[in-house]
Amino acid sequence: MVHIQGGPEPETPSVATRTQNWIREQISKLVHSSSDESISLRGAARNLDILPLLNTDGNRWYGVRPNGDLLSFELHAPHCECTEEDQWKRATVLFKASKDCPQLKPLVASAPLASRPCSRCGGSGEIQLRGESVPCICGGLGWVPPMFDEMDKKETRTENKPYS
Repeated sequence: MVHIQGGPEPETPSVATRTQNWIREQISKLVHSSSDESISLRGAARNLDILPLLNTDGNRWYGVRPNGDLLSFELHAPHCECTEEDQWKRATVLFKASKDCPQLKPLVASAPLASRPCSRCGGSGEIQLRGESVPCICGGLGWVPPMFDEMDKKETRTENKPYS
């Protein structure tokens, strides 16, 4: 954000500032919570300054920091935290989390130019299964990274080969 001295001040905080403040508030609420269900999450939130978002395998979680960094971490110390660098993985985790917390939507990246619309859902992010809309394998984003797209094509070619 550019600040011009003596220039007009915006009436409301920017989306980035509102998102950052919301994440800080949620971390604070969690850390000061007295719920027995969140004991493990409270420790990680306090130690890592992170808002836990999504459980991946029981003990490993994804969470977001107020600065927008997405980390995977373990609930118990040492937390073995790792910043998620994969843009597609980052987008899918934040997209899923934004379904319950719409305040996180500004953190969900748009599809990069090198991405392709998902061939399974046609870019809608959902497929029909027994008459119900369910999130597609693309994580609901409607796009896939180029490498994923190539893997899908290879899988399709392999499936179509006749057996010898």
